[in-house]
Amino acid sequence: LERVGVPQALQRASHAIGGSLAVAAGAIALGFFAFLPTSYIGVSELGVIAGLGMIIALLLILTSILTQYALIFICALLLLGIAIVPELWYRFGMSGLVVSREQPVSRASFGSVVVTSLELENRKLLPLPMVETIDELPEQLTVLGLRLGLSTRPGSALLERGLRLWAYQRVRRRYYLRAIQRGAYTLGPTLARVTDPFGILTREMTFDTERALLVHPLVAPLDRFGLSPRALF
Repeated sequence: LERVGVPQALQRASHAIGGSLAVAAGAIALGFFAFLPTSYIGVSELGVIAGLGMIIALLLILTSILTQYALIFICALLLLGIAIVPELWYRFGMSGLVVSREQPVSRASFGSVVVTSLELENRKLLPLPMVETIDELPEQLTVLGLRLGLSTRPGSALLERGLRLWAYQRVRRRYYLRAIQRGAYTLGPTLARVTDPFGILTREMTFDTERALLVHPLVAPLDRFGLSPRALF
């Protein structure tokens, strides 16, 4: 193998892959710009960010080749990564993500504690560094040790939690609900949000995790009240 300096290596690389790189970057940029006419704002912004990122990265690569300055080439590679990585997580972040709820009981007594579990599983090789779950719960049930947020739906509250999922990882989170008011309630659904490592693009999906819970009123025997048989009421 022949030892050459960085400028000579960049010059040889430009002759070898310069044309192919320009054609590939131009085609990818045009593909991203095709998202601009869409009505969804997130996808349209994705087209602008990724398309301009590809063009700027290509210009930096060509500049580094002409000036034989390696630092510009490294900056171009970093910018290329920033343009491509969000698109990768936006497209494939939700695929293979499974959200389910486990609830051993569907009936509870007034004042008792009900255990419910929310399980998230990433069934793909792509890790998910930022995952946010928003679980919709009845506001009449108290979650022990946690605070619920406000919901736009009457009678509901939101439990928001964040976590990360590696490739083929499963995470189960257990919550304890205290039944402080009788009635029929529904736990769920659950909204999951996935964000790319740079925090540029976010994609969300609602999962059907609804489970029914019936809270019975408090039942106590009459002999505890000390009532005489002649005056029951």
